[in-house]
Amino acid sequence: MKVQIEALISVARLEKQIGAFSKAVSFLKRVLKVDPRHLYVMTELGHIYHKMGPKYSRKCFKAYKKATKLRPDDHHLWYYRADAAYSDGNLKEALYAFKKSLSLLTKQEVPYDQVQGQKTLVWARILDRLGTTQQRIGDVKNALKTFTRGVEIGIWKSPFKRFHHKRLYTVNDTDDSAAVFREKGGVEAATSPSSSLLYPTALVSALKTNFDAIKEEVVK
Repeated sequence: MKVQIEALISVARLEKQIGAFSKAVSFLKRVLKVDPRHLYVMTELGHIYHKMGPKYSRKCFKAYKKATKLRPDDHHLWYYRADAAYSDGNLKEALYAFKKSLSLLTKQEVPYDQVQGQKTLVWARILDRLGTTQQRIGDVKNALKTFTRGVEIGIWKSPFKRFHHKRLYTVNDTDDSAAVFREKGGVEAATSPSSSLLYPTALVSALKTNFDAIKEEVVK
């Protein structure tokens, strides 16, 4: 039985490597028929569905959700679950799972400079996505607290510029003007929104107030 499972997983890996994602999924599902609680396979299914694009966001979320039930103390799995929920448009679930991931990072005293793989700074990743989700649901106060926490613990001093992406925060004022905060361009006026995600003026105002401090950290 163990040999059969290992063989199916090996074939699934090869299919994944050549981009045959549907075939990889079929082999992994065969493993689950034998062992429905196989954590690696459940997690790998989530990864593959993620690579298959937005159309598979719901299946991706379901796979990661099952994985967190199998290993509820894994902050990475909770992040993946949240990311999939966000992609599927389920912001309430995304918020819950991002918060859970952050609480595990805190509880487990994960170092602020811990890196996953070659580039992923895990604290920067979760704080950025949690803050972004809070913005999307209109929770400006907590969004700012989340981003401020990132600044205070020194995340923005990280050499991994990829995680300095305050990305694009756009706001429509009553006069239809917009203020844009960019990772590289700073805060600048814009005559029209350049993003489909529009955020409250209060958030942009607060980001302007903190921009110089954030920029000083980033450029070091």
